[in-house]
Amino acid sequence: MGINDDPTPAAEELAAGHGIKAERPLLTPVEDPARIKWLHTHVMCACPDENWSRTLGNCPDGCANPQKGEIADMVYDGKTNDQILDFMVKKYGTRVKSSPGLGGVGGLAFFLPVFALLVMAWFAGGLVRGWKTQGDAARAERRAKHADIDPEEIARIERDLESLE
Repeated sequence: MGINDDPTPAAEELAAGHGIKAERPLLTPVEDPARIKWLHTHVMCACPDENWSRTLGNCPDGCANPQKGEIADMVYDGKTNDQILDFMVKKYGTRVKSSPGLGGVGGLAFFLPVFALLVMAWFAGGLVRGWKTQGDAARAERRAKHADIDPEEIARIERDLESLE
């Protein structure tokens, strides 16, 4: 077998099945697989049959291959993660992102529970203050009832109680 008789498929054949540009090498620098995996978890598969229900990392079907190829090409071309995500959003719309982010309706998903918790804490604090105020008012009312009793009358009642013993 000669040097040019390599039985492994050509790079073009391998790349074609995965939506990857054939002119680039199949192997990328060491950090690229981790970046690509991260991007695959942050981009939803645009397959209409799946209705945006899987990330590229969780989509074993061939429908994800074109998007995976686009990501691999952009990583190889030196694009940043933000540039790649922006490209995907421009091409497929905002639902291509697996997490909504803090802008727009996505911000509500993060801040509404915190706001609701603060409102509940404020309400509970007001309720406790109300209970305390009611208790203070009841004590003041009892003191006021007993304040109009003549001190001589109290002394007489105490003498009568001592005589019973």
